[in-house]
Amino acid sequence: MQCPTCDHDSRSPAKFCPECGARLLQACGQCGAVLPETGKFCSECGTRAGERETQRSANLEAINHFQRALQITLEMPDDIERAEHELQLQIGL
Repeated sequence: MQCPTCDHDSRSPAKFCPECGARLLQACGQCGAVLPETGKFCSECGTRAGERETQRSANLEAINHFQRALQITLEMPDDIERAEHELQLQIGL
């Protein structure tokens, strides 16, 4: 989200700009409409507030888990079982 006061681009879902302290307007992750501070849904498209950001965060966490599992798999003996595990993890990514 870009700060309307100082134009700082903050990637975190903050309520205030980490650069200048100004209140940030929350935008709908689906259509970009400005969300009211207390709204649970976007009044333009009906998307639940924060839904897209939550999904993105969950996806990043899953990717991190898959990558860590791949690192662990590389410590296994180099055999068919390891290859099968590695393939399943690569498919998951």
